[in-house]
Amino acid sequence: MDYLDVMRAREMMRFAHAGQLYGKLPYMYHLDIVANFAQGMGFDEETIIVAYLHDSIEDGVLTYENISREFGNSIADDVRVLARNKD
Repeated sequence: MDYLDVMRAREMMRFAHAGQLYGKLPYMYHLDIVANFAQGMGFDEETIIVAYLHDSIEDGVLTYENISREFGNSIADDVRVLARNKD
């Protein structure tokens, strides 16, 4: 994984969450804050990708299979662990 993969994850979420709000702000505000925090803490690109994708399964935007196909099983597994079970 590299920085281009981080940007790809961000762009996927920008389109996937288009029109959604985080309070009164665009939803990307929340995702950028989480990803910037991870980057500032010195985490690697894979963790920053997970930071961008962390709500994607939970919100029904993407599936585990979508993420696995785009970024691999390891990242998909991490995102799935972070997803709240709606049941």
